[in-house]
Amino acid sequence: MKIIQHLAYRITNAVHEAEDIGQLYRTIQAELSEFLATENFFIALYDRGTDTISLPYFVDSVDQNEFHVFPAGKTMTAYVIKRNEPLLITREEADVMIASGEVEMIGTPSQVWLGVPLRVNDEVTGVLVVQSYTDSEEFGESDLELLTFVSDQVGLAIERKRAMEELQKQREELQTILDSVPALISYKDLGGRYLRVNRALADATGIPQKRWVGRTAFEVSPDLAARYHEDDEEVIRTGRPKRAIVEPFKTATGDGWLMTDKIPYLDGDGNHAGVISLAIDITDRIRVEQELLNKEEELRQSQKMEAVGRLAGGIAHDFNNLLTAVSGYTQLMLCRLEQDDPNRAHLKQIEDAAERGASLTQQLLAFSRKQPVQLQALQLNDRVANMHDLLKHLIGEDVELVTDLDPKLQTINADPSLLEQVMLNLVVNARDAIPGGGTVTVKTRNVVINGEASRMSLEAREGEFVCLSVQDTGVGMHKATLDHVFEPFFTTKEKGRGTGLGLSVVYGNVQRHGGWIEVDSEPGKGAVFSVYLPVAECESKKQEKDASVSRDLFGHSERILVVEDEDVVRDFACKALRDTGYDVFDVGSAEEGLEAYKRESGDFDAVFSDVVLPGKSGVQLADELLSLDPELRILLSSGYTDEKSQRTRISEKGLRFLQKPYSLADLLGTMREVLE
Repeated sequence: MKIIQHLAYRITNAVHEAEDIGQLYRTIQAELSEFLATENFFIALYDRGTDTISLPYFVDSVDQNEFHVFPAGKTMTAYVIKRNEPLLITREEADVMIASGEVEMIGTPSQVWLGVPLRVNDEVTGVLVVQSYTDSEEFGESDLELLTFVSDQVGLAIERKRAMEELQKQREELQTILDSVPALISYKDLGGRYLRVNRALADATGIPQKRWVGRTAFEVSPDLAARYHEDDEEVIRTGRPKRAIVEPFKTATGDGWLMTDKIPYLDGDGNHAGVISLAIDITDRIRVEQELLNKEEELRQSQKMEAVGRLAGGIAHDFNNLLTAVSGYTQLMLCRLEQDDPNRAHLKQIEDAAERGASLTQQLLAFSRKQPVQLQALQLNDRVANMHDLLKHLIGEDVELVTDLDPKLQTINADPSLLEQVMLNLVVNARDAIPGGGTVTVKTRNVVINGEASRMSLEAREGEFVCLSVQDTGVGMHKATLDHVFEPFFTTKEKGRGTGLGLSVVYGNVQRHGGWIEVDSEPGKGAVFSVYLPVAECESKKQEKDASVSRDLFGHSERILVVEDEDVVRDFACKALRDTGYDVFDVGSAEEGLEAYKRESGDFDAVFSDVVLPGKSGVQLADELLSLDPELRILLSSGYTDEKSQRTRISEKGLRFLQKPYSLADLLGTMREVLE
């Protein structure tokens, strides 16, 4: 008897030890298995309102739990519930009851079936069942007595656990509601100890919610307590609310202002039990006048900058046209002079000045934010060296910056500003992963990826690449984090310490360079971010600018229609093409170009047109000409780099584009490509 009483005690005690109701069910089965066979065991719960039975726990060697919820009807489980008495029945006895209509069989018939009612306050709440499919003598009266003895404890244990989980669910729902409110909310008892705070308050102060509950304001943050304790005490002492208290507030991100209501907190019986504080951030309202002044100044500055930007874009366009003529005519003259001609030095000075002018144009376009991505041949080691001091300053004194650069590193084609942004984001991200100090290593190396290695990564491919890796000795990452690390707005940093955009920007910039990025990390072992960029195929632009143009680029009397409204650019383009073997016709507008094309019966091998023309654009002219002759070769050009250049539309149509200012070699080389 003492053993059975001890069993009942262990079942009762399991309510507090079990993590959830499912764990309680498993514990009940495990405890009972020491006294009887429980390999075919289930717990059924009864809903009196709907007259249905559910099977929240079902372990069976033959049947599957196909009846999670079913009408009580005349099942043997319902028989036990409605008679409020245990049932021990063999297969033969069950057949008799089925034949008489007392019960109906659900599932595979067992050789012996034993069920006892579970009660709470003398009301049947369910049934505990064991059964055997092979031995009709598996259970007897002693087993029935055992289950009957512990059934009340089992029923009470299940009800208590369900009540505890329901209470916990209600608490969580309340917390969820509070956390969804943007206002800062807290509850305190009469002793000034926090009973609950919402997420907005925790986020605003930078103090986690779990550090508030059970502590006083002085224990959580003495600075906060000193400001607000007096008002709390007054509400607790008087039982009267205090409304619209305007008070300074120091958040995790800076100083601000709150407007707070503090009201008495009443318990379920209406007794005064503490104080509720509800505050809203009115920092913007307090500072509205200053903000209006700032906005007015910002608007004036924005309008001024927009005007300067537009002016810069326009100047850059006009300047590109002038540089096209200056640089082009200079190169034409250089082509005609012997290598020892003393005038070559003067022309070279003009050409260098034109290059400096082109550089100034790029700066103007960058200022007006109209400069497109510019890939150029560069040495990655030089960029790392140039950024060393900046990176060292960013990571701080407690983190060591180490560089390991391959002296034989190959050249890549990259946009310097985008590449520097990649390095900057990776190094800063590495620094943030080392909260206690450590080492960040920036390494470069040449990599040849073969067929087998290319299958190690979804984005890898065969070829020669330069690898830039950034390694840290930080906390590392779990696989769950690695799976999302490049997703926009995904971050593991605390609120206010990161936007979750840095690595997604890195990923996008690397892809724009035709490369990919890989990550290797484990918790506690740091992380390595490896960027793979393709090696530059050639460096033809490093040739001498004043070298003679190859005769391979010359024309063979092909007829070219040049459409350009800028006289100086049109004159240069026509002279360059005529002098190199082309038969050239020139006009100053799209309308004139269409008339010339029709007048000559379409007898042109190619059309070279500016994009921005008076009246119709060069793109519109191209559409009309292609409607007349779909095979016509067309080359478009522009000094604009923004939407006026229509680069996207031109690319979508499959047409070639030549950016101004262009050199003589650029013009002739592109024209040959178009014709061939």
